[in-house]
Amino acid sequence: MYKAKILILVMVFFMVFGVVQANAQNLIEDMGRVLRVENDGQGYVKIRLIIESSSIGYNEIILTVDDKTEILDTDNQEMAAADIEPGMQIRAFYGPAVTRSMPPQSYAARIITIPENTVSPKFVFSTEGAEFVAQFLGKTVKLTLPDNRIIVLPIAISASGARYSDGETTFWNKGEEATIDIEGKTYFCRVTDKYSKAWVTAAESGINFRAIGQEPGWILEISDDKQINLVTNYGEERIEALIYKSIGDSNSGTKIYYAETAEQDLIVIAQRKPYADIMSGEIFPYTVTIIRGSDVYRGGGRELR
Repeated sequence: MYKAKILILVMVFFMVFGVVQANAQNLIEDMGRVLRVENDGQGYVKIRLIIESSSIGYNEIILTVDDKTEILDTDNQEMAAADIEPGMQIRAFYGPAVTRSMPPQSYAARIITIPENTVSPKFVFSTEGAEFVAQFLGKTVKLTLPDNRIIVLPIAISASGARYSDGETTFWNKGEEATIDIEGKTYFCRVTDKYSKAWVTAAESGINFRAIGQEPGWILEISDDKQINLVTNYGEERIEALIYKSIGDSNSGTKIYYAETAEQDLIVIAQRKPYADIMSGEIFPYTVTIIRGSDVYRGGGRELR
């Protein structure tokens, strides 16, 4: 009888231990961008996340964070839930239980912030008495309001232009114009930073990387890593070339494109190293070198999507 009781206790222990281990192993891992952070005042923080790399198929999730949630920054140092802000990119480990609500909800066991590979450009949209700053981040737009509040909106279905909405606030961008619906008001805005207009147009036309340089002035645009458009000699010469090979190094962030034209090959080297434009002083996250025969051009660039 005693041995039977011991056996039962051992079986219960391993059953419980096994469940705990299974739960730890069955956590769901997803990468996404923080849309909203809310504190319920009772020790719980709700993080609404748009999922950019999903393992189970949904686009958004609300994660509950408490004092048991492990939160680490990019240097593997502990963070507080209060340090998580809209627009941050994070890797979340949650579950395994997930509600069937829309969006689904779950408990976050671990959160790790992810460093941005590039610095996305910011665009100023203005109307009378109000100025909005938009920064496009993957499938979201980070919007700074006139009162300096920051909100992040997920991309939404649109017949034309780029539309972002969370159901309450909507940002609809068409070329140099934007319509913003927020808190019962509608703002009709235009890009007021002239330098940004070309970057807005390029991003909307499918350009994923753009770079500029001086002496002589040149502009480089890469479409879906398939085609290079190079305008040089201050607009007098235009070159279109198909990319036949590209090499990327995830550790250094360097990418090399090889393209061919009717006359000669074109090599573009984009290094993840800051570059200061000699005319405007603007800092670009990428240093770009273009090799075209015996000619070498240098400038700065950034990813647009």
